[in-house]
Amino acid sequence: MNKIENRNYAPNYDDAKSIFEELRREAKEQREKLESNVTTFGKTIANYAWIVPPFRLSEQVIHVKPTDTLEKALLHMNDYNLSRIPVITSHHISVGTVSLEGIRALVGKSRDNPEFQYRERTVKEAIEQSMPLLDCSSPARIALHLLDEVDCVLLTKEGRVCGYATKKTFALARQEEERRGKAA
Repeated sequence: MNKIENRNYAPNYDDAKSIFEELRREAKEQREKLESNVTTFGKTIANYAWIVPPFRLSEQVIHVKPTDTLEKALLHMNDYNLSRIPVITSHHISVGTVSLEGIRALVGKSRDNPEFQYRERTVKEAIEQSMPLLDCSSPARIALHLLDEVDCVLLTKEGRVCGYATKKTFALARQEEERRGKAA
């Protein structure tokens, strides 16, 4: 892999195919390892609320409101090193996301217009499709399967956003469970 990454080796078709098969096998093993952990497999997402802060209150979910300026969205994305940020109403309802790419596209459309200002334009002008939503009472394994396809899943309770989950969140939760198990 190092040779390929350093452009010192160009794999032929068969080599590339075997590399991709190995990567798929490793990803499958990692997912199965997470799922085979009895505590993860049998728990709902809500069971992790005490372990990892990102599963907690929506105030801790980095987001913007539809009425916020594009400048605020860009500042949040820059501060937290994000390329996409959820758009959540004051009633904790997800209405979509805003991405750097979407903002760039909006800027591109208005280049002829020198009046375009990030401080005056609102997030609702650049809203895109929402991140997947998953109820906190859902089995954790469903979130793990979703996270094979997306980077982040917004968690809801009674239809309101109450947190988020990433692969890193589950890895941290598992480490914490193992640490607590050894301490007991």
